[in-house]
Amino acid sequence: MSGQPSNWQKTIEGEWYGFPSIFDAEGNHIGYNKVSRASVFDPETGRTTYVMDTRLQDAVGPLAARFEVSDTFAFGVIDSDRDRIYLGPDFIGAGHPYGMLVDAHYYSPLWTADLRTMVHILPDMQTQCTRHSFTMGLRFALSLTVYTRLLTIIPPMPKLGHVSMPFVRWNG
Repeated sequence: MSGQPSNWQKTIEGEWYGFPSIFDAEGNHIGYNKVSRASVFDPETGRTTYVMDTRLQDAVGPLAARFEVSDTFAFGVIDSDRDRIYLGPDFIGAGHPYGMLVDAHYYSPLWTADLRTMVHILPDMQTQCTRHSFTMGLRFALSLTVYTRLLTIIPPMPKLGHVSMPFVRWNG
């Protein structure tokens, strides 16, 4: 820990909002997870804390109960430009920033799941494209989303085959 946040932390500082679509291993759409999240660096302590509020919507199938164990997650982060170490309690693992991309692998005790996440910050610095893959024992799920710093989110469009994605109304 240092008295200054990493470049990655400076990029993701503040609140982000998204409405991820969740798919099972066969590609079937099984629901949405309305998310607001924030990553905050405290200059007085040199600590970074990540907080995530989630709300499952229209979730169906055997994986739904696994995702509904908690609405709020929090974890400490040892933050640097080379590595981000996730200290728990809700996520434990590491992320590795590469410019505007981070590749993270971590474990969630609440979901009893291994997660692999790729986050890419787009050049507008207001949009994140994110892919999460979850391994829960022998089960697998995938979540795809776009996060934005803007608050106006339009509900998902009707399903197109087995794929349904939310729209984000850009305020710019």
